[in-house]
Amino acid sequence: MVNEQLKPINLRKIMRLKQFFLILVLTIRTTLVSAAEGPLFYGQSYDFVVRDPAAMLMVMDEYRASQTGKKTPNTVVLSQNIVNGDYASTHQVHGFFTPALQPWINL
Repeated sequence: MVNEQLKPINLRKIMRLKQFFLILVLTIRTTLVSAAEGPLFYGQSYDFVVRDPAAMLMVMDEYRASQTGKKTPNTVVLSQNIVNGDYASTHQVHGFFTPALQPWINL
């Protein structure tokens, strides 16, 4: 009874369906790859030997509050080096820019 209700499979319809899904997958993949061509952000790090970390943080805050600091579209991170091997630096300042903001325009 079940076999009577099944219709013969149309091979041409299956091939068209496979082609449709292949084109759909390739289109989505191409769109995603082209959207992710560039990096998400750019970063730059500087190492320092700091004897007074609180003073360095105060200077960084003053710069960010200045007119030039307010125009700079970036994220700045101060980190302390806990394990640094033979390298003498005690702190690092990291600056991150997103490519869309084009930080060089405002500098």
